[in-house]
Amino acid sequence: MLLYLPMRRYVLKKEISSRKLYVTPDEIVYKVSRPSFIPFWKDIKFEKHVPLPLVIDIIIEQGCLQSMLGLHTFRVESIARGKAAPVDELQVQGVHNPGLLRKVIVNEASKVIHVGRSWRTVVQGGDGAASISRSPSKTSRVRTISNILA
Repeated sequence: MLLYLPMRRYVLKKEISSRKLYVTPDEIVYKVSRPSFIPFWKDIKFEKHVPLPLVIDIIIEQGCLQSMLGLHTFRVESIARGKAAPVDELQVQGVHNPGLLRKVIVNEASKVIHVGRSWRTVVQGGDGAASISRSPSKTSRVRTISNILA
């Protein structure tokens, strides 16, 4: 049992140091990789995508121990696929500055609402039949939130 505690500490340390959270104009992307608890196995990778148009609530929580350490739990609720009930889509523990994270997410979501998407029409010709498709004209910008994750 005493040999397990240093391994557990190592795994948690690597997991916390590998967390990455991206806010794009379309979605929130959360990536985590951690080593396996069994030695000499490959890393376990988690990747969570939350579409911004489906986000309905951003919740910031803080427990007793978290308040002593100055950390928060950040939750994003979104509409489930075709259901009206909110689902806890993303939960990040150990956020140092959740107000900044909420501000970035709300700003990116409001840009989509206010500016809208400008679409360009692409005409593809083949054997005499032309097909028209619409694609976004802007390349998606990615905002990295690295200084607020503890």
